[in-house]
Amino acid sequence: GQPMNYGLGWGVYATDSLTFIRHGGAINGFLSDGIRVPEAHFYMVILSNSFATTSPGDVTNKVLNRLFQLGIEDVTVLEDSIDLVPYTGVYRVERSGGRSASNYGEDGMFRYITLEDGALYSQVSGGGKSQLERIGIDTFYLGNDYSRYVFLRDATGAITGIKHLTLPTPTGPIDINTKTDLPFPAEKKAIDLPKGTCDKYIGVYDMGNGMQFTISVVEERVFLQPTGQGKVALYPLTETHFFIQEVDASVDFVLNDSGEVKELIFNQNGSYPARKIK
Repeated sequence: GQPMNYGLGWGVYATDSLTFIRHGGAINGFLSDGIRVPEAHFYMVILSNSFATTSPGDVTNKVLNRLFQLGIEDVTVLEDSIDLVPYTGVYRVERSGGRSASNYGEDGMFRYITLEDGALYSQVSGGGKSQLERIGIDTFYLGNDYSRYVFLRDATGAITGIKHLTLPTPTGPIDINTKTDLPFPAEKKAIDLPKGTCDKYIGVYDMGNGMQFTISVVEERVFLQPTGQGKVALYPLTETHFFIQEVDASVDFVLNDSGEVKELIFNQNGSYPARKIK
């Protein structure tokens, strides 16, 4: 069979002499990261009960880098000016060695590389934007010393894709994002709703398994707060359909025949209903 770098929740990474078997997770306000290095008889788990603190994965990386002298940190950002436009575009996420892209929805996954105020940004379907900073020829990082984007070119010099590297290097095939001719998604523009329209959405919505959404309205602006996380603003596209600006996600409010709100549907790599309970 084909070698893989992901299975049953565990990712496999390697250097010349060490293997790193790792899994990180998040649920209901808790974050975790666990890693095993069999050659060193080493196992470590880092736990956090807050989304607002440093990611356990970042702590894991620093411990591994220092303990096993991986030499990954000390990235130097290049300040010289180059033409960044050729890097922009819509890239199809094709997972060859890790989790199947089909796990994230039937429409497929895409990575959008955009240029804003002289800087490149990356945003994957369902995620937030991250700035790319150049550290070498066609090589960028995302403010994370352990993550690299290497842009690929054909014989003519045209950019054809992105090789996404996580350090230490994953075993098996490397995931490639292939550049397409697809246009960027149309920019979403919020509409103005009559005063008081959104008051009926105020309340608590239960999705089950300990996850709830609290909807509040402040000065005619609607906010959503998931369990254990901060508030995010919701922007109306229609009276019942709202989008989140920071990530590729949206919320639909569902009304009954009397015009009362009975549930919301949270849309991000799938649709998840949450019943209004108060």
